[in-house]
Amino acid sequence: SQEPAPEVEATWFVRCAPNPSDGDVVFKYALPTSGYVTLRVFDVSGRVVQTLVDGTESAGVREVPWGARGLAPGLYIYRLEMDGAMRWGKLVRLHRGGN
Repeated sequence: SQEPAPEVEATWFVRCAPNPSDGDVVFKYALPTSGYVTLRVFDVSGRVVQTLVDGTESAGVREVPWGARGLAPGLYIYRLEMDGAMRWGKLVRLHRGGN
């Protein structure tokens, strides 16, 4: 029998890198099964800054680049939802130095 790919975990996760960041970031997430998925970024007031994923996806690992330049420095929350369950994390935006 064929073993599942090692990057497909029995549990699911979401994370972003680099974090903290003063530029673009990449969100990486794993889905154990197929389902309807949303990945959104929120400000600390709970307002949606951007929806990055909104649709049905198959099981596996995904990477989504996000052009986060232009966002004000501060704390942001990212949230992955699938079929009523949720995973989330914090993203710290740093002030970009220079002129």
